[in-house]
Amino acid sequence: MNSHLSIVNHPDAQNLGLVGSDREKWKKEKISSSVENLPRLTAGEPMVSIHEIAKNISRCDVPIVLDPKTASFDDVAIYALKRDRKAWGTVNRRLRAARRMETHPVIPVDFRDPNYIDFVRYMDYREEIEEAGPGALRQDWQAMTMFLKAYGIPWGDKQIWHYKPPSAPERPKSIFTPLQAYKLIHARYKHRDPVISKMTNYLLMSNLLIGWRVPTEPSLFKISDINWDLGILTITESKKGFRQREIGIEESYLISRYRLSLKNWIDIWRPRIESQYSGDFVFIDDQGRPFAGLTDSGHEKKERLRMLLNRTVKEKFPWYYNYGSRHWGATARLIQQEVIEHCWNIEAVQLFLGHESPRKTKGYVHKATLMYRRYPFDWISHILRRSKKAGGECDRSNRRKSNRPDFGGSINSIPSCRGKRRLPGANSSTGENHFDRILEMATINGPSLHLISPHHKGGFAA
Repeated sequence: MNSHLSIVNHPDAQNLGLVGSDREKWKKEKISSSVENLPRLTAGEPMVSIHEIAKNISRCDVPIVLDPKTASFDDVAIYALKRDRKAWGTVNRRLRAARRMETHPVIPVDFRDPNYIDFVRYMDYREEIEEAGPGALRQDWQAMTMFLKAYGIPWGDKQIWHYKPPSAPERPKSIFTPLQAYKLIHARYKHRDPVISKMTNYLLMSNLLIGWRVPTEPSLFKISDINWDLGILTITESKKGFRQREIGIEESYLISRYRLSLKNWIDIWRPRIESQYSGDFVFIDDQGRPFAGLTDSGHEKKERLRMLLNRTVKEKFPWYYNYGSRHWGATARLIQQEVIEHCWNIEAVQLFLGHESPRKTKGYVHKATLMYRRYPFDWISHILRRSKKAGGECDRSNRRKSNRPDFGGSINSIPSCRGKRRLPGANSSTGENHFDRILEMATINGPSLHLISPHHKGGFAA
């Protein structure tokens, strides 16, 4: 095996843009056999990205340590993909940061001969003169560590290469109120394709109820990930190496004919834009293509889903932001546990959201406590109420009642609150309660209303 991996001698390297950077002329060596055998591009074929080339390279062909004097940016990218098992989105962001660092007009960083003193001077200049924020400085440091790890150079607190980016100031999480969430779901959005307008409503409903990471997790969601019999959804977490977790979900969201349910979207709306490229993905664009994977130019398709939601929803609700749906879902699930179990069941919500540590989930408890004082009812049941404007998704003549309870799912599967009495008026099997009447009173009478929680002797001033 060669002493290091280099792909710049690939016969299509110039066409593919597989070069290190604009400032440095990297030393070229023979390409590994796994890359040499790649077919050549012909006119009219789409450009192949490093991510696609890395799929054809065996991990055994990637050396343990790269030589900084001969390795290119693309070698480091393949090393990070294969050796460090980084996601392509992470590698791509750090490559962009590294190219910016190398081409800096005042203090460029030389990645062929990394120098700690020059790097610290660059970071100080970025922080003091250019006034770069904590996020930008952290991104530059992470890009540098990706190269240091590929070169086998130790880094960390007790090493020569060490740097501590400034901490970002803690900002309170902005949480939508249940009133805002209900309006968000049932609003009429403008798009040239009415099916995509309707998909926005279905996406917002799923974002709030599931609380997944937008746009990655909804873009990877497939029909085969739905267990209709048990009411279980399988969520693919690309952030954690495409690990999967299972969650239980309410039956009214899963199969209800009169709400923004998954079954209504899959059976009624999705077939109108489905194409040969749709595959098994639940959410697709107006051309029937999924939001997962890469475009012909190497960009991630999930960004189209992010931009779609931003353009469509923010036009009507300027306060909306995509990750706010995950914050809302975490807060709503904690409040649901307080309503049903009379305690903050952190462990159940942690498993539902896919948090690595309960400490992450505990960060929502304070906000949930404050919001629960103002809206002391089950938020999940509230947004699952049928819209009076929308009516139903199918013919009312076929309407029939169902006495089947909602699926409890994993959110109620951990009885960490045993011994606690249930709140009066809260039905754990159906998720229904009469706290919605309190909301209607608050809407009619305004903020001067004193909302009374059933399990407190006194009331909380609104």
